[in-house]
Amino acid sequence: MNQPLSDKKNSRRSIARFTSGTVFGLFISVIYWSYSAYFQTSPPLVYSITGGLFLAIFCGAFATLISFDKLMELMDNFPPL
Repeated sequence: MNQPLSDKKNSRRSIARFTSGTVFGLFISVIYWSYSAYFQTSPPLVYSITGGLFLAIFCGAFATLISFDKLMELMDNFPPL
């Protein structure tokens, strides 16, 4: 009986991870756009929107597939600098 609850919880967690990854990807694309406006180089609008959406979807999928705990374990295994 608890099986549907755990599936529902996992799906909510996946949606939350995808949303946070998407927001992070959009944040990166807005920073890129602001720097291009500051340095007076204007990439075409279609390329900017397409690139921003692609980056947002990629970051969302990456955040959904990779949990933060696994990422921190990977970072702990790097040798000290």
